[in-house]
Amino acid sequence: MGSSLEPRGWWRRAASALTVIVLAGAVGACAAAATPVPSPSPSPSPSPSPSPSPSPSPSPSPSPSPAATEDPAADLGIEAPYAFTALDPGVDALFREQWSSRIGVFGSLISVGGRQITEAGVLRGYVFVMGFPAGVVTDAMFKGMIAGMEATGTLTFKSTTIRGVSVATAATDAAEMAVFRIGDRVLILSTAGKGGIVPITSAILAKSA
Repeated sequence: MGSSLEPRGWWRRAASALTVIVLAGAVGACAAAATPVPSPSPSPSPSPSPSPSPSPSPSPSPSPSPAATEDPAADLGIEAPYAFTALDPGVDALFREQWSSRIGVFGSLISVGGRQITEAGVLRGYVFVMGFPAGVVTDAMFKGMIAGMEATGTLTFKSTTIRGVSVATAATDAAEMAVFRIGDRVLILSTAGKGGIVPITSAILAKSA
């Protein structure tokens, strides 16, 4: 299981790898969201006779897209025997440094947060949360995120259902991962070893969905 809350050794390497995967998913999601949907060309219509037109009234400035919440992980819950704790400062600093340098112009639209997951005081995994403006997270965007993660060449996801929620899961020799949506948030969860991803995902969904 592990022996300390301090994410040294495997945990620090895992957190670093997870950061890269989260970033790949974010880029994939943003690419999917930015892809324009083609619209049919309008049929030509006869030109009307010119008529006097009134002076145009000033148009109101468009409202900016609603921003995501500052910490999208703030109101997450998790069932016992698991608990959330704050990210290790080194892990948090690494994640935010990589995020700000790689996500580019989309960074202003996406808020990020994370928590460590513990069981009886022992570190079991990490969850990173990306919050998006209302209505941005669509099925196509979520698929783009999964494709971006698979493009790292280290993961292959399969779909499963946990507590009625569609969850993409993947596994390596040393860890398991789950990616799922709660409203306008996408959660990326990583646990060490085998067999922990389903109960921990279920524990989060029980308190947060």
